[in-house]
Amino acid sequence: MKKLSFVCLILALIALLAVGVSAQTKTYPDVPANSWYHEAVMKASELGIVGGMPDGTFAPKASLTRAQYVTILQRLDGAEDDTTGAFKDVTAKTWYAGAVGWAVKAGIVGGYEDGTFRGNNAISRQDLMVMTSRYLDYAWLGVGADPEAASSFSDNAKISSYARDAVNKMREIGLVKGDNAGAFNPKKTATRAEIATMIVRLTDSINTLGDEKTIGGTDASAFTVYSEFLSDEGKAKVAESFGKKIGKDVKVSSTPAAHSIIFGYDGSLKRLQYSVSEKDGNLYFNVSTKYAVEYFPQIVEDALSRREHVSIPDDSVSYAAYTLDRVMSCKPNSIYYNCETDKNPLSYNVGDQVTYMVTLLSDGKLVSTPCFHYMYRNESGKIYSAVADGKSGQFIVTFEGSNKPGVGKLSVGLQKNKTERLYADEPNSEMIGSVVFGFNEIATLEKKPDDFDEFWKAQVKELMKVEPKAIKFEECPYESDADYIVYDAVIESVGDPAVCHIAVPRNAEPHSLKITGSYLGYAPPMSARTIKDPGTIRLEVNSHSIESHLDSSAYSALADKLGSWGFDDHGGEVKDCFFYDMLMRDIQAIRFAEIQFADLWDGATVTTFGNSMGAFQAVAVATMYDKVDKIEVNIPWLCNISGDRKSPHYSNFMPNYDDVSKYFDTTYFAESFKGEAVITGGLGDKNCPPLGVVALYNALNTKKEITFTQCLGHGDDFGKY
Repeated sequence: MKKLSFVCLILALIALLAVGVSAQTKTYPDVPANSWYHEAVMKASELGIVGGMPDGTFAPKASLTRAQYVTILQRLDGAEDDTTGAFKDVTAKTWYAGAVGWAVKAGIVGGYEDGTFRGNNAISRQDLMVMTSRYLDYAWLGVGADPEAASSFSDNAKISSYARDAVNKMREIGLVKGDNAGAFNPKKTATRAEIATMIVRLTDSINTLGDEKTIGGTDASAFTVYSEFLSDEGKAKVAESFGKKIGKDVKVSSTPAAHSIIFGYDGSLKRLQYSVSEKDGNLYFNVSTKYAVEYFPQIVEDALSRREHVSIPDDSVSYAAYTLDRVMSCKPNSIYYNCETDKNPLSYNVGDQVTYMVTLLSDGKLVSTPCFHYMYRNESGKIYSAVADGKSGQFIVTFEGSNKPGVGKLSVGLQKNKTERLYADEPNSEMIGSVVFGFNEIATLEKKPDDFDEFWKAQVKELMKVEPKAIKFEECPYESDADYIVYDAVIESVGDPAVCHIAVPRNAEPHSLKITGSYLGYAPPMSARTIKDPGTIRLEVNSHSIESHLDSSAYSALADKLGSWGFDDHGGEVKDCFFYDMLMRDIQAIRFAEIQFADLWDGATVTTFGNSMGAFQAVAVATMYDKVDKIEVNIPWLCNISGDRKSPHYSNFMPNYDDVSKYFDTTYFAESFKGEAVITGGLGDKNCPPLGVVALYNALNTKKEITFTQCLGHGDDFGKY
């Protein structure tokens, strides 16, 4: 069904807000000229968006209900009623049941923990922001940032955690501003004045693009469909989808030309379902694997139905939910699982049901199997285990929601019959797909020790007394090449020295390079690796402080002697822990690079990077060493140590929470970090489970982003690194 234009929102507001008085009314006795909402109310009146009350007043302090606002959004979307019955206090006969049912499926409302919607309650300011933000995301309505927006509200701490991101987003785009004291007042009800003000700001800033049938300003009928990977039938289906949308025929081309709609795959999108972008006069649809090109007709239907019209602005990039983004190998080079969920796996509310569809594929086509065996478990502790018929190559199953924030995990294997496994000896024969319930509510079980920050500040203070002198610093001729000089360095530190490789671009301009400290994940003793990174002085620090370039037999002999975990469950001091000296060495290596390459370093940019155990190091170093301004971590370890064993999905690779390990929890370090953080994780990771990774993300109080890959296990894919 074609979506209605933004004008529909205005008409809906007229119906709900204006009562009896002409929209041309220019003055109201209860809207003083010096009131904060005066200008917006006057403009709303002049535009015919909202009029006054029968007695000539505007009633700026009168409230709007939750049901009324959901109905406005449904009318804006042009969506049909859905009376499925998502809430126990919304029956099929409730006047707003259809709107609420639609809003639930669209991911705009979630209701209360007791299963109610409370539609007749006045909508709070924070809930207004949440619903509006979710709708803008759902409808792909782009609103630019407001450069004059304040950095935060003075009462930011009073905003409920579930609403904080939405409120901040609406603040950043200028949709909502604080009162004279800079406060947002999240729990107060939203008034008619506030609604009118918000809508006026939207009409001033939102990019509605009308009903133009254009792509990047060019008539959509000028475009042809091209794909190197789609079958002729697939290209025809795609062309038909576009043609229906614009009301004209769209042709298929055998070669890419100017104004092409190009379908392909892009390996860099491993962590996304698909991307849609416009550049160089062409429209690009990309998926992350070749098998997924068969889904392009479905993707086009989804992409165009999510937009109000065909128009796509220049240089736009949009990403979809994480449902087709990963296949999990079942038998190497032969059979693969695909796991889809009924919505973004990170978006489930506590109590939501979750539906999985598991597909068995080979070369993009369905494969039959006698049986699927599956087991599902969430934080509620219940276990569901059954065998499903596999003759169709697919099965769909729905589970009840978790009764508290956490993870729901589905494990799937193939069986010859109800008891005998297929591919029992294959390491990748099992698929694990997870969803997250109550994402924003997930936190560490135990609070950070009171002296955590003071303890580590004291350790860094002592480290600063040790000058990062080079015990050894020489070029590695067999590691260097025409573009990079690679150095082998051994640097004084507290305890054992820091051993690292440092790769530096040749012929770099003075003060043009950033520094990146890169740290190894858990592994047997080995030499520091060499990572060559354009525009970067890249350090790879050896975890074990042992000499580089030994032969493999020498490292094997060291394995039992050195150990790797660094935790002693039977006591010990924090400084006795293997990771204590490791973190000091990591910092010392960065200090050395700053001094040694002072003429090349830009003097400002320092990033830390790591996978797994290396990610723990990257976060800890970035927090303790305040020159670090960015963290890039993948599948981070030691997150929420205290809560891991309390979860049904606990990791066998997590230490017990005790008087030593509590000083090494990655989430505790993250609470104090002030820079930018980029995190990636796997929803099939058993070693560094998603529950802890989400807790890490929520512990960060800074600019941050997180991307999960469905079914990704530990070490399956470290991306470009």
